[in-house]
Amino acid sequence: MKALADSLNFREETIQRDKLYLAKRTESINEEVRLRTLALSRDIASRDYLKDTPAFQSLLQATPSFYSRFCSVLTTKIQILSPFDISAQIKSSSGKIYQTSLYKCTCPDFSTRKIPCKHMIRLAMEVGLLFNLSPRGLSADIQDLLFTQSDLLQDIEKLNKEKRDLAHLLDEKQQSFPWLVKLYDDCYKAQNMAFVDYLRNKPRPALTKASEIEKKINAELSSWRSTAKHLEYQLHFYETLFPWLTSFKEIPPVEAFGFVSEAQSAPEEDHELLRKYLSPEEYAKLPPTERFQLALDRYIRREKNSWEVGIEYERYIGYLCEKKGYSVKYNGAIAKLEDMGRDLILEKGSQTILVQCKRWAKGKVIHENHVFQLAGSVFEYQYRHPEKKVSGAFVTTVELSPIAIHCADRLDIQLFPSVPFQEYPRIKCNVGKNSKNEGVRIFHLPMDQQYDNVKITEADECYVSTVAEAEAKGFRRAYRWHGGKEN
Repeated sequence: MKALADSLNFREETIQRDKLYLAKRTESINEEVRLRTLALSRDIASRDYLKDTPAFQSLLQATPSFYSRFCSVLTTKIQILSPFDISAQIKSSSGKIYQTSLYKCTCPDFSTRKIPCKHMIRLAMEVGLLFNLSPRGLSADIQDLLFTQSDLLQDIEKLNKEKRDLAHLLDEKQQSFPWLVKLYDDCYKAQNMAFVDYLRNKPRPALTKASEIEKKINAELSSWRSTAKHLEYQLHFYETLFPWLTSFKEIPPVEAFGFVSEAQSAPEEDHELLRKYLSPEEYAKLPPTERFQLALDRYIRREKNSWEVGIEYERYIGYLCEKKGYSVKYNGAIAKLEDMGRDLILEKGSQTILVQCKRWAKGKVIHENHVFQLAGSVFEYQYRHPEKKVSGAFVTTVELSPIAIHCADRLDIQLFPSVPFQEYPRIKCNVGKNSKNEGVRIFHLPMDQQYDNVKITEADECYVSTVAEAEAKGFRRAYRWHGGKEN
């Protein structure tokens, strides 16, 4: 990546030097053309047979304004119509036709000023009394300059596009590292080989530099390809050992890092917690019940990344298990990277069930490596808790491969395939204890800090769908939490 950026910077510096050279050359050629034009015009106009011709006599005077007038002759689109003679009809750029000779013209300019107009001078050129008007007749250098300038402008536009492409790559949001390395590889080669061609074919070729860059490109690309393939194999090996990595790399890297970097985020004020879902005006104007309900509705409807979709599915399965009388620890949402494949830990008496949940898109299949991960987690948990009877369960929205099913059967892992996510009551109504050991009836929204730590096990505790329903049951919203107590 650094090599690609350095290459773009080097190319930009080279093009800037060429632009400066082109500007100086343009200025030099313009001055040369001006001097040659005036000298040639005076030489031709001094011929005896033209001494009485007004159009040529004006050339001898060569006033300061004459050269700009002469340039207008060269750049204006003028067309001489047949029949051609010493006098002729000349069609001006405006589309009007004038009768012109070397002595007079019917155009308004000559009629008013009575001095040779551009049509008269053009007629003199056309009949060969001045110099050749062919594209390369005035100066081959002018055409070369125009071609060089056009090529340089194209190179500048290509460079700007490549810089935009590089910026796009740097902003890449997907965690597909081997693919990204390959893309840098292709981009680097395409851009720099085009630059090698430019160095070889520009007006002042830099053949030595072109050869050096070409050798460097081939050497660096070989190293990049080797590194990319090595990383691809290494990543595949890690994903085989730790299947959760496949889910981790499906979300933008910044979000993924923020999600798993700390198990417990810093406490937030209530307005900060809800600002993702409410505008400042809504937060200030709406009464608490409507404020909380609107935030909850938007939380449920918002677009979620694959990690958040997984957490939502774990919470749903946990809700179903709590309804069946299990005490549920939402280990995946709480422990995050340290969950060891235990999204949920269910307990009822001496029985403990470690549950792994996978909410995958239709068409995907769970393979045996996920089953192996859960089986290893069950073994480790049983070893640390010999007094418990530990088993594993795999719950997913899709099917499992035949090998995964066979392995699960041999490893005593219960399978619950094709369990779809469905809407369920999201608000947890919990009865806690304050410092005076008094029961405190509190409801928690899904975005609240302690939501996943709350267990619904007591008779007075429940899930509800609306804030109004929770308040009607005598529960209030949870306050900000500070390490074991509420404020």
